[in-house]
Order: sequence, then structure tokens, then C-alpha cells
Amino acid sequence: KTALFINSNGAGKGLSLYNEAMITGGVKVKIEPANADFTAPTEALEVLGNVKASGAFMLAVYSNDSARDAAITSPTAGMIVFNTAGAKFQGYNGGSWDNLN
Repeated sequence: KTALFINSNGAGKGLSLYNEAMITGGVKVKIEPANADFTAPTEALEVLGNVKASGAFMLAVYSNDSARDAAITSPTAGMIVFNTAGAKFQGYNGGSWDNLN
């Protein structure tokens, strides 16, 4: 396991970046009071805790439903994408994609 700790007191407090295997392409970011359990990330970027961002988030964009389904073979409830065919925001409800606008 490889970890990078950025802190000022040397006690494991602060921002911790971890990547167990570079081939997974994932990074887990934890802000925690102490160095607890580092487990393999489940996503390309997994943030535990609150997130504050300035600027905009870019959703995944697909030209139509077929392109979306080919790219996302195992969708997860709560996913949101933008479908340019009809300029639709779409959300996955756990069983199907719903148009959100």
C-alpha cells in the first residue's frame, strides 16, 4: 500500500491520498482525524466527507441512449448524464433511465 500524507503535525491528521495499485486508476481521498483503514478505492475518485467546489461539474455527455448504454454497462442508482439527443438530463433510478427535464 502506498499513501501520501499532507499534514502539519505528523500525527496522521490532514489530507491522505492512497493508491494500492496504479493499474486500478483509482485514488481515495480521506480527510480524517487519524490514519484509520485504507482500503482499495471503488471509484476513480472517491471522497469521504463533505465536498466544497467552486466552479462547475461536467456531467458525462452522450449523443443518444444507445451510446449511453454502450458506455455505461452497469449503471448505479443516482447516476446523472446529459443526452444531447433532445437535450435531456437523465438519471438512473436503479432500474431504468428517467428524463429529468
